[in-house]
Order: sequence, then structure tokens, then C-alpha cells
Amino acid sequence: MIHIGKRMVIRSAAFVFSENHQSVLSFGDDVILDENVIISPRKGNITIGCNVFIGPFSIIQAYNGGDIVIGNNVMIAKGVNIFASNHDISDPPHSYMKEAGKPVHIEDDVWIGSNAVINAGVVIGKGSIIGSGSVVTRDILPFTINAGNPCRVIKRYDFNKCEWMRHFEVTDQNN
Repeated sequence: MIHIGKRMVIRSAAFVFSENHQSVLSFGDDVILDENVIISPRKGNITIGCNVFIGPFSIIQAYNGGDIVIGNNVMIAKGVNIFASNHDISDPPHSYMKEAGKPVHIEDDVWIGSNAVINAGVVIGKGSIIGSGSVVTRDILPFTINAGNPCRVIKRYDFNKCEWMRHFEVTDQNN
């Protein structure tokens, strides 16, 4: 099932659903899907908020009960991959073909740089930035700039000074 908000622009996209599962794909208002975006709610649900841009060649996959929620005012650059499942490695080597779903939540006002990979089971906090080519394997704090493989905090916004500070220089740890 697909719910579409107002003023959606789809330049070129593929939607892949599972045959035997009632997945829900929901879009808010003012969503832009650029060229060759693939959105696949196969046995998982995907909710995309308002004023969201998803760049060309990006892939969003919600498999096996791992839902994806993308908040409002989110920019996702070219070639970003967001996966809400991963291979089950609990019983080697018999389970590698199985996948286990874990949710992904991208909060409001987030910017994800090109070719980043967002793995299952993470929350990307409000107002944060993910650098190009980063691999996100754990939760991201709000109002931080993060980069690398694995992704780590580079800077954090200091609300007292109203500027981005190197992570170890931040004076207000409560925001």
C-alpha cells in the first residue's frame, strides 16, 4: 500500500514490494525522489516525512520487519544506502542466508552525504550530519557532524557558543 502526500516529484524510481506481505510505503508532502531511486518495503514499512529529498541512485530497503522512518526536512545525497536488515550470523554457517530486520530511524533536519551506508538498528539524531562515504553502524547523537568507517563524531553543535565545535571542545553536554 502506498500513501502519497502533496507535491511529490518522482524523477525516476522503482518501488519493490513483497508478494505475500502488506507493507506500507508512506510519503509526506514535498518529497523529491531523484533519478534511479529504489525503495523496497519488502516485509517492512517505510515512512518518509515532509520536505525530504532523496538523491539519485539511493536505495532504501526495509526487509523482514525492519521498518524505516525518515523524518521531516531530511536531505539524502546521491548513492546513499539505507538497510533495515542484515544477515543472521548467530548460527554459522547455516544462517547466513537468513535476514533479521531491525528498524532505522532518521530524525528531523538530518543531512546524509553521498555514498553513505546506514545499517540496520540505528537512530540518526535530529540535526545531525553524516559525511560522504560514511558507514553508520551505531546510533548518532543529535546535532553532531559524523564521518568515517565506522562513523564517529567529528563535531558537535555548542548551543552556548552557537557554533560547531570539535567534539572534545564542547562545553554544553546537555544538548
